[in-house]
Amino acid sequence: LKPSKQLFVRLKIGDRKNSLIFQIDTGATCNLIPEEDLPKGTQINQNQRTTLAFYNGAKSTALGVCTLKLTNRTGAEYKLKFNVVEAGATPLLGAQAVQEMGLIYVNQEMIAAFGNEASGLCRAEILARYPNVFGRDLGCFEGKLHLDVDAGAKPVQMALRRAPLALREPLKTE
Repeated sequence: LKPSKQLFVRLKIGDRKNSLIFQIDTGATCNLIPEEDLPKGTQINQNQRTTLAFYNGAKSTALGVCTLKLTNRTGAEYKLKFNVVEAGATPLLGAQAVQEMGLIYVNQEMIAAFGNEASGLCRAEILARYPNVFGRDLGCFEGKLHLDVDAGAKPVQMALRRAPLALREPLKTE
């Protein structure tokens, strides 16, 4: 089979008889559903209005968040959180949802990093959490520093690295 450029899956929402076609988007970090496709009586939490940034650079604000029960053709059920958007959008399943549903398999051994999940924190969070380590000021270790070195290690003298021209004079005076 030739790989498809676009992938879709047909799922039932709640107790509906008819199903809805969702586009699979492995680059999406959330699930989207247009307000018009929600089952009647679905509660939308409007306190969680997220700003959505799309691949093409466009931005939009979600109308709120809801949780829906989806059923696939084998009868397996999934409860997923959706950002509710204005009418006319394509229902979308994001990367995490499609992996949890078994629709897409990611060979994690072949991937170097998983975005923010590689460390659990993004750059801004790390800088904010550890200002004493990543501040602008240079610091010094307090007290004496002891380094454990393997007793069997043989010392090696490496060739001197050339300093950039702009730094040579300041280094000589140091």
